[in-house]
Amino acid sequence: MAWIAVSVLYRPPTLDVMLATWAGLLFAAPLNFSAGNLLSIYTPKKLDYSSFGRQRASQTTVLISLGVQIFIIGVGVGAFWLARLKGSFWIATSLLLILAGISLSGYAMILKRMDRLALARRETLVAELCRA
Repeated sequence: MAWIAVSVLYRPPTLDVMLATWAGLLFAAPLNFSAGNLLSIYTPKKLDYSSFGRQRASQTTVLISLGVQIFIIGVGVGAFWLARLKGSFWIATSLLLILAGISLSGYAMILKRMDRLALARRETLVAELCRA
């Protein structure tokens, strides 16, 4: 939908811009998933679906999530800024693909360790999830 909106309002993005954007998504998504997995284990919070919109997350969780988002956006902006400075979006694509490889390998490593982390923190997790 974003591609359609950009195409209608301006013009269709070029191939190098689209590939750089996809490379940025390949970098950002696993990093967000990794942070979310770790935050859900280290700072668990029971969801009450009857009061879903009124719940508050832990301030630590919010601050860490905001820091992760600022980092991801900063890296993306830096890659696109460098590419624009050099005059080729292929630089951003290659840089973001390298970072995506690092991000994907970090995500795979965290997924392999999640069972051990959850087992080590099972008392905290059970206490939080069984809260009335």
